[in-house]
Amino acid sequence: RADWYSTFGATVNPRVAIIARPWTGGNFKVMGGSAFRAPSIYELYYNDGGMTQVSPDAGSLRPETIWSGEVEFTHRFSPTVTGLVSVYGNYIDDLIGLRDVTGRVGVVRYENVNAPVLTLGAEAEVRREWRQGWALSASYSFQRSQYLGANAAELRQVPNSPEHLFSLRASAPVVPGLFLASTRVSVEGPRWDREDSAVVRDATGRSVPNPTPQMQTEAALLWDVVLSGRAERWGLRYNLGVYNVFDWRYSVPVSPEFGALTAVPQNGRTFLASAALEY
Repeated sequence: RADWYSTFGATVNPRVAIIARPWTGGNFKVMGGSAFRAPSIYELYYNDGGMTQVSPDAGSLRPETIWSGEVEFTHRFSPTVTGLVSVYGNYIDDLIGLRDVTGRVGVVRYENVNAPVLTLGAEAEVRREWRQGWALSASYSFQRSQYLGANAAELRQVPNSPEHLFSLRASAPVVPGLFLASTRVSVEGPRWDREDSAVVRDATGRSVPNPTPQMQTEAALLWDVVLSGRAERWGLRYNLGVYNVFDWRYSVPVSPEFGALTAVPQNGRTFLASAALEY
């Protein structure tokens, strides 16, 4: 894939996959490639007059790039039951983040982080594929991210990158053809907040130790339940659901544009009701 942007020029991103079936029911994949994310208009040009945020210097903000590789093995135990394991690695460079402007306390701008990030992880999943309205899957993944390079010593933990993720999903017909019950239980591990700089610059531009510690958010256990269906005769679709049934109170990290806040509370228990009529 080749792209050209007026803001930073050309970028070429190859991708390749090798797929083999060593035996009946087995599937082996090796995948690799690169991708990019162009800076958004907001990241390139937002400026509030220099009170808290200024725009980057023209041409200084580069796109984020990633090189990724994955090895995946899938085995079908029966016509409906499948198991999957995979290991993967991502090398991310030029991450875009809000950083303090040298010599201007309390003023930030978007810059490319001066250290690449390496993420290594593994995932396992067992699923019963959709059959007559019944489905079940369970998955767990572990990943670890860290800064690399000469500037890694000036950085702490990679923000907003949970190490542990678990998910259990199920669907079952309550009244065949009328009501389908679906549920999902998710567990997300703690996430480091944005205070990833071990050193900061004072008003004179000197590097000094960052007095603000880097904290972690708490883990979250989320349970969602949705009842959905369709009345074919009238062309009616409907959904009723409850999200975060346990009313679990949790937060996710945010960037410096939120001021003193390092994490924002997420919704507690919420309800869904919708209907659509087709004719």
